Amino acid sequence: MKGVDGVVGFGLNNCHQLGLQDAENRYQPDIIQAMALVGKVKKVVGGMHHTLFLNADGHVFCCGSHRYGSLGLGKIDTDLSIPTQIPDLNDVVDIAANTNVSYAINKQGKVYSWGSNYSKQLGQDTEDDYLSPKLINSKQLDVRDVFAVSIGGQHSLFVVSDEKDEDEDEE
Repeated sequence: MKGVDGVVGFGLNNCHQLGLQDAENRYQPDIIQAMALVGKVKKVVGGMHHTLFLNADGHVFCCGSHRYGSLGLGKIDTDLSIPTQIPDLNDVVDIAANTNVSYAINKQGKVYSWGSNYSKQLGQDTEDDYLSPKLINSKQLDVRDVFAVSIGGQHSLFVVSDEKDEDEDEE
């Protein structure tokens, strides 16, 4: 999919998770004008109070609540009404979001996670919140390519390749 020009959204917007300037809820579908900043949109995913947009160039944009680091923009003091690019995420092919958790997969099959980690659902070593995308390192993922991710309330699942032969990496 090359991407589309427009996005329509509706529902709760108390944290600007629809990417609209005002914080008014939308009870009917409304065009999200700020999508011109994102470019051609390949995928949109919504967390509880934040939204991620993947554009056709492989960049990820976010808006909504900054709580627990769910936007991946480091320590910020306000919710974002304008979709903002998350730095250092390039060549992304898939994104996922849930309550206060976000993921991105790049074309090399590597996974980045950020947000709330109280149940270690980010695949990181501590239960700390991660305010910026962090590569997941694990003995199970380091030898596989990740193709897709799905997030539940306090867990995450990945679709992965078979274990790669070490000789394959050297070719």
